[in-house]
Amino acid sequence: MELRHLRSFLAVADELHFSRAARRLHMAQSPLSQQIQRLEREIGVPLFRRNRRKVELTDAGLAMLDHARRAIDHAEQAAGAARAAGTGRAGRLGIGFLATAALALLPAVLPTFRRAAPDAELRLTEAGSQDLLRALHRGELDVAFTRPPAPTAELTAAVVWREPVIAVLPAGHPLCAAPDVRLADLHGEDFVTFPRWSAPEFYDHLVAACHAAGFAPRIVQEALAMPTVVGLVAAGLGVALVPAGMRHLALPGVAHRQLRGDPAHAEIAMVHLAGNDRPLLSAFTATVRATLGG
Repeated sequence: MELRHLRSFLAVADELHFSRAARRLHMAQSPLSQQIQRLEREIGVPLFRRNRRKVELTDAGLAMLDHARRAIDHAEQAAGAARAAGTGRAGRLGIGFLATAALALLPAVLPTFRRAAPDAELRLTEAGSQDLLRALHRGELDVAFTRPPAPTAELTAAVVWREPVIAVLPAGHPLCAAPDVRLADLHGEDFVTFPRWSAPEFYDHLVAACHAAGFAPRIVQEALAMPTVVGLVAAGLGVALVPAGMRHLALPGVAHRQLRGDPAHAEIAMVHLAGNDRPLLSAFTATVRATLGG
């Protein structure tokens, strides 16, 4: 059963006049009559009673009317959904992110994208960088905001966020008396940090900055998520080096101090598989670049 035949049936059912229905469909009356006859032959029963004075729906035509309307509506909805997905305005998008990305990056990007693609279904996953990269390779995510990974042919990565690294100190620490601190001032302190395996390039960057300041950090505790790192500093376990955006947490029991000279920085890259050419992903990455200037 062809959709054009159903549309012809509905036009005749609405007009109860073949000439008017043909004009409505922008076609001649003879082809319209032929389409209705083919539809009746396919179904096996007459849908209209015709005479020189009027056209009426048969009981079979009345029974078919609502079903035909729903069939046309569903077909148009299906076509609309396909067009929206094919142009990057709808569909399902898996987005992975670090906890730090949720503090400033995602609030800057997601409202703009949701306005551009209101029918898109976003599935958000928070995890560490390495877990996010593995999820990308498994096809569980379309895009992830991670610490910049080592370059590979399988991944497309672009830095979209950069911020200074700051020191987090327990409230009442002697270094809190100054508005900022030198990285060398943290020599001899116990450090809380994240495990190297979760973001090896960023971990090595922070350790190298400490070495350049004349000391090796004495790491006493590790935690996967940056908010947990800050919480452990509030508990008095040590000091930490974290991205400046962690100030937004406003966790009691800690003080944030800028590092004099900005000896270290934190970057977040937008990463996806090189072969992923989904229109919705392309629309999302374009929104990120336009919003963040990456």
